[in-house]
Formats: sequence, C-alpha cells, structure tokens
Amino acid sequence: MISEKTVELNLTTELVNYLYVMTRVRPYILAPSQAQEGTLGFDTAIGFPGTGRPYLIQYKRAEFRVRKNEYLYHLNHTARQDQHLRLYILERMGWDVFYALPLFHTPTQVINNRRHLLPMTLYLRPSWMIPVGGVAAMVGHHEVRHNLTTGVTTIHSDEGSEIENKFDFFDFARILNNDKEFSNEKLNSFFKDFNQVFANEQTFEYENIKLEPQDREDNTAFNGLSSIIL
Repeated sequence: MISEKTVELNLTTELVNYLYVMTRVRPYILAPSQAQEGTLGFDTAIGFPGTGRPYLIQYKRAEFRVRKNEYLYHLNHTARQDQHLRLYILERMGWDVFYALPLFHTPTQVINNRRHLLPMTLYLRPSWMIPVGGVAAMVGHHEVRHNLTTGVTTIHSDEGSEIENKFDFFDFARILNNDKEFSNEKLNSFFKDFNQVFANEQTFEYENIKLEPQDREDNTAFNGLSSIIL
C-alpha cells in the first residue's frame, strides 16, 4: 500500500502539469506549517504577490478491501479528531475545499498509470460528506467507503450514510477552469481564514459551530493537506 505522501506528490504533480497546459499559467503549491517548524498554519506576514485562486485539497490514501471490492479512507486521523469539521467550516466560509480520494493503492498502479492518475481519483467537498447525526457528528473517527461494483460512496461512523454527490476529474476540472479572479487581498484572506480555522489558539466559532484550540503538538494536523494556487 502506498503512503498518503505518495498520493499527494503524484496527484499534485499531475494537477500542476494539467493546469499549465490548460491555462499557460503554472500554479504553485503551498502547504501549511506545523508548529514545530516555527509557524502554525500559513505565515500571512510575508504577503503573497500577484493574484491567485486558492484550492485547498486534502489528499487521502486508500485501503483496498478485496472481498467487498471497495476502497476505504480514514478521516480525522488527528489528535482532536476534528479535521473534517474544520475543512467543512472553511468551505462554508466560501472557499474551494476538496478531498482527493484515489482509486489506486499500490506502487505498481502509480507507475503504470503515471500521468493518468487524476481520472483515477474522486473529488468530494466536505459538505457532501455529512455522517449520520449531521454536522455535530463530524468530530471523531469516520470512514469513507467507495464500492467499485456499485459505484456507491458512503461515510460511516457506527452507521453508514450515502454520499450522493461526488466529482470525477472532469467535473473537478470544470471548477479549476472557471473564470473567477482573485485579488491579492482575497488570497491573503484565504490564508487568514485558514489560520482561524486550523491554527486557532482560542476557541473559534462560525455559524454556531465551535472549534477547540488546535493542538500545537499534533504533528499530524496538516498531513496530506496543501493549497494549489492558480
């Protein structure tokens, strides 16, 4: 089974190349820093020159269940087990946030399908992935399962709930290729909002949803998480 970092690096490389071919603009990638690296989240003090459209992507590795012919993805593998809720809130604040769930899991698949991994991936907004119990139940361990036989995707804690919406790469590409333009001020706003949600030192509340302060010792808080700026 491949690592989450392998998924992130390969899909990000393909996304950068695809976007350059389509737009003739080469995007850049920024990942949030852990507290151990000096800054928790994004360092907004440096400023970000130029314009850009940020897309925050949470990459997940897949576990394959042979008997059920399905892929399994674990959510909230962080100390507070609330990453899914934080991604949902950032999306509710108006930003483009997606999970990238690969339909591949072995080194051989990565090698044989290089340059063609984007179509072998599902893209889901956090707001489409509401477990039984609603938004309040987003905290805690959850699993997303995608059955290759039926094409049905579900989110599970104790009980499963079907995810009705999901993007293939061509749906996702239409989002990436839209004509929205962001000013530098807007881009800075994204990083500040990210820090409010993911690097909060005090309780943060949005739409009556409360987030406890981020655990600054949690070195898994931003695993598989990066922003592609077009």
